[in-house]
Amino acid sequence: MKRENWNRDWYFAKGQGGLMQDGRRVQLPHDYMIESDVEESAPAAAAMGYFTGTVGTYTKYFHVPEEWQGERVWLHFDGVMMNASVSVNGSLVKRHHYGYTPFSVDITDALYFGGDNRVTVTVNPSMQPNSRWYTGAGIYRRVELSHVKPLHVEPDGIFAYTKRIDYGTGAEAGNSTGTGAEAGEPAGDRGKQGRPDRAESAGVMVEVTLRNRLARDHQVRVRAALIEEGRKEGDGRDVCLADGRAAGPEERRTGGTAVDSQRAHGGKDGGTTVMARDTVLLVKAGSTAVARIPMTVPRPLTWDAEHPNLYRVRAQVEDMGAFGVALDREAALEGICDEAETLFGIRTVTADAVHGLQVNGRTVKLKGGCIHHDNGLLGAVSLRDGEYRKLGLLKEAGFNAVRLAHNPGSRELLEACDRLGLYVFDEAFDAWGHSKQPGDYSQFFARDWKEDMESFILRDRNHPSILIWSTGNEVEERGGMGNGYALAEELAAYVRSLDSTRLVANGLCSMWSGLDDASVLEQMAAKRQGNAQNEDSGEMDGAWEDRTESFCNCLDVVGYNYMDSHYEYAGQRYPERVILGTESFPNQFDKVWELVERLPYVIGDFTWTAVDYIGEAGIGKSKFFEQGDPELAKGPWALAAHASEYPWRLANDADITIGGTLTPQGVYRKIVWGSSQTGLYVQHPKYHGLEELVSNWGWNQMTDCWNYEGYAGKPVKAYVYSAAKEVELFLNGKSLGRAAAGKENRFCAVFETVYEPGVLRAVSLDGDREVSGAEIATAGEPASIRLTADKTRLKADGEGLSYVAVEILDEDGNVVKYGEIQLEASLEATRARYHSLSPVRKILGEEGMKAMMAGFGSEAEKEAPDASACLAGFGSDNPVTEDNYTAGKCRSYQGRALAVVRAGQIAGKALLRVAAPGLGEASLEIAVEA
Repeated sequence: MKRENWNRDWYFAKGQGGLMQDGRRVQLPHDYMIESDVEESAPAAAAMGYFTGTVGTYTKYFHVPEEWQGERVWLHFDGVMMNASVSVNGSLVKRHHYGYTPFSVDITDALYFGGDNRVTVTVNPSMQPNSRWYTGAGIYRRVELSHVKPLHVEPDGIFAYTKRIDYGTGAEAGNSTGTGAEAGEPAGDRGKQGRPDRAESAGVMVEVTLRNRLARDHQVRVRAALIEEGRKEGDGRDVCLADGRAAGPEERRTGGTAVDSQRAHGGKDGGTTVMARDTVLLVKAGSTAVARIPMTVPRPLTWDAEHPNLYRVRAQVEDMGAFGVALDREAALEGICDEAETLFGIRTVTADAVHGLQVNGRTVKLKGGCIHHDNGLLGAVSLRDGEYRKLGLLKEAGFNAVRLAHNPGSRELLEACDRLGLYVFDEAFDAWGHSKQPGDYSQFFARDWKEDMESFILRDRNHPSILIWSTGNEVEERGGMGNGYALAEELAAYVRSLDSTRLVANGLCSMWSGLDDASVLEQMAAKRQGNAQNEDSGEMDGAWEDRTESFCNCLDVVGYNYMDSHYEYAGQRYPERVILGTESFPNQFDKVWELVERLPYVIGDFTWTAVDYIGEAGIGKSKFFEQGDPELAKGPWALAAHASEYPWRLANDADITIGGTLTPQGVYRKIVWGSSQTGLYVQHPKYHGLEELVSNWGWNQMTDCWNYEGYAGKPVKAYVYSAAKEVELFLNGKSLGRAAAGKENRFCAVFETVYEPGVLRAVSLDGDREVSGAEIATAGEPASIRLTADKTRLKADGEGLSYVAVEILDEDGNVVKYGEIQLEASLEATRARYHSLSPVRKILGEEGMKAMMAGFGSEAEKEAPDASACLAGFGSDNPVTEDNYTAGKCRSYQGRALAVVRAGQIAGKALLRVAAPGLGEASLEIAVEA
């Protein structure tokens, strides 16, 4: 089933929409919630960053050729937020409630073949509050169209998986642990030429699900080809022919085989077919059948986070004819009935309490971070470049894994994980039958969970990056309420029925919720457990274990949220349990990681969170109080997100900001993970002498700024992060002394000094040898603006992104990190007139259409000419702001802002301008190429 990109030429209007209301033209993916202003009265308040949702309608006009008559036509949505209703030519064809799962709809019976057609998608996120974090609203992921013959591959109908990996020494990954000394390395020569990603052979199974919509049973031949992505000729590996022979020099050069239908050039990135096999099977009329095609792949390259080697699996279906008592070849459909392909990696995964998590037989610890689905200034919009940038920053920061919290991610995100090399914990739901917000998915769970779980697992199960399926997060049913124990078993069994090659988990937390009334009162009386979110007393009396043991029975990996104090007790009570820290407090990371490294049955940790996000606003904030203030007695639980006043927007709890800057906690984590770098940060002197109360999800307030006008000679606190046993601090070249750091001191040394303009420098020491250093310097007055783009050339596909860093500089080119400056951005782009397919426009004409749309008030006609690019987002990392990210105006934060330019559909130039009062203007040109 080949799919066509269908993101172009949509119209959007707020409200229910209809035949006479198209709205303004938009390019998908699109999030209309991020375009709105925040409101102090927003029903979800800080949970959604003070955004709110309204009903919106998308419309698209398209022509269906007469030649498609007799075929089936499908629309494929990767994600619509939320409560979507899809209609074609006024006829309702599909409702889909969950905003995070893909869905496909057969629209054939509602079409006008040989004529123009209209599809409308109405979304309804208005049941606010409906989430614990920002959701966005609209068709925020890709849309595709396909048309297929009545004998075809089902949507997401290819399933390729690795049965075993043989390294040529008797050690196999897949059906044995294949471990060796120390780090789980298979014995002997693992991979020729010292390459741990090269094996002697691998057993791969390709399953292709077919559907026959014809009136008679048909016999088909299904061919599957394994195409290596990015293979360079001459690397010494063999191309395997269909008959099992190794290819000769000429065949290897061409990728050819002895069977002409398996001739090789094929991957869209220029890959070469290294293996091709086929099989014949019968598909009953009106039914489905699965072709099972085994492959023994010679000398494959395996996939892991350090070696993200990828293949494509391509399936072709040939109809041999109808079959009754004999084959009727005259009834065969001509040519190739259907063709489909998927990305794939050769990889196995296992876990046990002795060897921990093993990928391809090698023990791995997950250096993980939780991420929500939004992309900062773009809102919920998921585009290839945005996902690659976000995940690339995580990889650079030392992460090797992400947890998709708490919902399935987009195709773009998962492909980026495959290509960059990041392990994925892929999660289904944040709530089951018990709600966490009044308008959330819980109201549809009982009816829809199977459909939703099937839709994303079938879509995702070929991604080698995914190691673990999660059935949920902190569900209220974890203690058995709401038939929770049986539900846990049912969901886990269903996951395994769809994919038995991966691990199944669930993220559990303490019993701060999810108990019956009597148990709550008993717990309070025993002072065993508070009722603040994720509060855990740390008491090892077995009460939590008693209540959750039945829930955990069905899990391969038990996720512990903020319960690292239970790890050692759990290891004694459950000697075969495999534990994963599915959430942890960032300010306790060094202690958590020590447990992960020491305990083999604890396979990793996911911090909350890796990348900052909209919503749960202020969950990571801190506040300063006078010594003895009674507010201090409330402790960090008093700083929960629900207590964040307007206009708090961001969670403010992450290693990486929405603008892509590594925060102090991000530098600290890199150091704990083994980096030799030095981190140097300062707390504003105005807070000296006050006591800082930091949220459990927070970090001490500090920056790498050394500009504090009016505080000369005043005391100031400096933090130095280092793995070295000793660090030294210098102010304007004069030593302020040495202090112990390293693991024994939680990788941190704190210095008390006084503020003096100049240069503050810290060095990490090995004896008297400087290992690394960091410095911060006093900047001058703001003098200019600098623009730096990650890309200055984009493809005219409507989806490419250029991220442009905006920095405020002094006369010497130093970033001025103090103060906030009002900035204004604009984009000049090449434009060309667009001709609408809307029949309403054809009837009324352009002037009549404008007059009609004017009657709709705020949804007046906004259609503009096509442009080579648009300004998709402009804003800063400021967690407390009223800035509209789509308005082209913002205030700088710590000397920086960010502009995101999105490619249009036509080639041309795009000129970005950013100006500020007294600083003039900076400009940068981006080429958009056909």
